[in-house]
Parts: sequence; C-alpha cells; structure tokens
Amino acid sequence: MKILKISLSVLFSIILWGFVSLSRDYFSTFEIPLEIINVPKGYAVGFKSNSKVSITVKGQGWMLAPFSFGQKNKYIVSVDGKKGVIKKDIRNDLEKNIWIPSNIQVVQISPESIDLQIEKVIKKSVKIVPDISFKFDNGFGLTSDVEIKPKEVIISGPKSVVKKIDKVSTKFIEFNNLDKNYFGSIELKKIPNILFEHNFINIKFDVQKIVENTYKDIPVIVNRIPPKQELVLIPNKIDVVLRGGIKLLSKLTSNDIKAWVNFSQAIKDTLGTLKPNIKIPKGLKFLSSKPERLSYTIKQY
Repeated sequence: MKILKISLSVLFSIILWGFVSLSRDYFSTFEIPLEIINVPKGYAVGFKSNSKVSITVKGQGWMLAPFSFGQKNKYIVSVDGKKGVIKKDIRNDLEKNIWIPSNIQVVQISPESIDLQIEKVIKKSVKIVPDISFKFDNGFGLTSDVEIKPKEVIISGPKSVVKKIDKVSTKFIEFNNLDKNYFGSIELKKIPNILFEHNFINIKFDVQKIVENTYKDIPVIVNRIPPKQELVLIPNKIDVVLRGGIKLLSKLTSNDIKAWVNFSQAIKDTLGTLKPNIKIPKGLKFLSSKPERLSYTIKQY
C-alpha cells in the first residue's frame, strides 16, 4: 500500500510538472514545404526561388507540441490566377494557412518573399530508360534483351522544364539471385513539377542456365565472286563454339549458324589466311571457331 501511494504521488508530480511546463510560452522554429495554389488552368510553376519556408512561432507549450512532434503541413501561397514572373510576400498569405492556430503568434517567416514564374503547360513524348542491375544465381545469365512496354511516356509541365527533358528513368531496382524469366512492373522516377501520362512500365527478360556447345561442320560460303574467278577455301567447313541459355542452345542446329568470307577479303589479305565472318542467333555469344583462319587459293578461268 505504501509503494502504491508513493507511485501515485510521483505520477501526480510528473503530470503537474508537465501541465505547468506546457502552460508557459515558448519559441519554436520549424521548416515546411511551400505549396502554390490558384495557378491558372493550363499553367504551372516553372521556377520557384524557394521550396521551403522557415517559421518561428511563440505560444504555450501544449499548443506548440503538434509542431514539435512532426505535424505535417504545407505553407500555402496563392498566385491569385496571375501569370508570368511574380514576387510574393509570404506573410500576406498567413490567413490562408488555417492549420496555424490564432492563439499562436508568428514571430518570423523566412524568406519574407519568394519569386515565381508561372508558365504555359506543354506536353512531350520522351523515351524511358530502365535503371536496373542484375545479380544471377550461380551458372545463370541473361539470355534476351530487356523489353519494356511502353518505351515512351508523355510528360507535361512548365515549358522551360519540359524542353530540357529528353528521357526519363525508372526508379532503381536490383534483381538478386535470378534463376528464371521475369515479368513485372517498375515505377518511373518522379521529376519535380512534371506529370507523367502513366507512372509504371512493364519489364520482361529471360534468364537461363548458361552452357557451352560446339556445332560442327558449318559450311563457309564465298560471297561476291567476280566473273571467271574462284576462291577455294581450305578447309571449307568450321566448328563453332557458342555460349548461351540451355534452352536456346538445345533448339539450335548447325543450319542456324552462318559463316562466310567475301572475295574482297582475299584481295586485301596480307597474311595468306582468311578469318570467316560468323552470324549467330540473338541472345548467344560466339566463343571460338576451329580453325580460326582458313587457307585459300584464287583460281582464274
């Protein structure tokens, strides 16, 4: 019982102390963002000398408590439908900020004025660049291009800002431990004072187990042969080693790989051998050919 009385006495003392403390006058300074209102239809804020305002207030502690504990507000400034370059005295809009109680004295506002430019809104289509990175599971890799849809987005905003933008990016995203195909959406990265026609894009790419495979006896074709001449290759077939996704390579045949030399290569050659040109399907990597270079003989008729 004695402990309970002591506890209640301590609690009462704390409450009384808090009540007395909060009844006193205090000064408090906080910084909040500016919000511009009453902009004419079809116009937007292109330039703003300050994006935040610092306010010093005086009042009883219990009235200032909401500001100290993170009450989220914006300081409203009206342009009253005006266009072009405007200079606004911030204090003149004090009564529009009804979140500031009448029994709190606003001692100082900094800056005292701001410069604004109200511009015509224009639209423009710009390309989208995905900001992504990949980390694959052991033995896996990317086997296709990264596809995004749509590839462009229409942006709108103040003329001076929109004219400087030629692309927008997505929010950065890192893909970890990838071992399968991916399809999903990514949010576009916001730009101050700019609106996007849509805020998300779809993204798709293929991931497969990466292996190597050798394709034998690929014929090497000779192109652009002049009349009454012949280019004989020795040998005229090669083996090609490719790296890529296991599903892609399993479907690949020797007919899907093209190898050739142009007759002009032999005319310009100074080494006595020719390196064949090789074309492989998209998504695969050429590693080597055997032989790497071919001997040749030019015949005339």
